[in-house]
Amino acid sequence: MTLKQSASLSAAILAATLAVGLPGVAVAQQTGQTTQAGQQAGTGMRSISVGHNVVDAVDDVRETSADFIGALLGAEEGLGLGNWEQQEQRLNQIEEQLEQMEAVLDEKAEATDQEWIDWMGGPDYSVTVTKQIKDLGAHLEQVSNILAENWQTKGIQVLIGSNVLEQLRDLRETTGDLLNAMENAGSDYGWTTDPNRFKESRERLTKMSNDIDQLLVMSDADWRAYLESDRFHIVIHDNVATLADVLKNMTKPNQG
Repeated sequence: MTLKQSASLSAAILAATLAVGLPGVAVAQQTGQTTQAGQQAGTGMRSISVGHNVVDAVDDVRETSADFIGALLGAEEGLGLGNWEQQEQRLNQIEEQLEQMEAVLDEKAEATDQEWIDWMGGPDYSVTVTKQIKDLGAHLEQVSNILAENWQTKGIQVLIGSNVLEQLRDLRETTGDLLNAMENAGSDYGWTTDPNRFKESRERLTKMSNDIDQLLVMSDADWRAYLESDRFHIVIHDNVATLADVLKNMTKPNQG
């Protein structure tokens, strides 16, 4: 074989190799680029339905908070709270603040898909959600402070006492639903999710649920004895304080 023939053969082999190898290289490069793009899209992707569920859960807590305060206001002096006129004024103020929150949440709930995408794409979504949750906790903390003051429950009616407890139970349930919604969304939505804190909060809410459920199945005679004891207002106050603490410390916006 001459030198020229050898060179031609080498060139032919190289050309054949490139002809077979290049498509494989191109596919590998394309696959790598697609995988990378998919990973980037996955980490930055936020679901409208998940984001909407969180806002709905926040609004449910707001609504049941207002219902609980409404039960306190509806009972009036019959609840046994001392200095009722002053306490009524304070409760009315908190109720008004909850109504103002409703306007903000309703505006978001009625947004279009594109508005949701734009909203969740920036920091305002997580800031709004976490602020609303902390505000709810702060409002319930104010209610807890009111309920920590003098109570004279002697003569309180069974229906009044049971209604207050039922509204408190509903508030506990919606707080649990919000905890689940926040945990399901995870940290991809702009807030921190501490598994240990969520676990502790869930345990506290479960205990609270069991305690209230046991009370709601009592006989009328047991109810009257219970309502006129110190246990009734202590349970109400302590559980409202628990809900306030769970909400205030549920989460916070991510840094950066």
